Amino acid sequence: MARQIASGLSDPSISLLEERIRRLETKVALLTHAVQALARELTERKEEEPG
Repeated sequence: MARQIASGLSDPSISLLEERIRRLETKVALLTHAVQALARELTERKEEEPG
């Protein structure tokens, strides 16, 4: 996992935090898309199963 904010270290800058948030938002969006695609595929396969 990527580095976490650790106690005892200097606080990260606002711009650094904003960049980390943007990267996290992108990763969450990609993960959401992947889960939706998998769920759609599973639903379609289940509907195609005989009987």
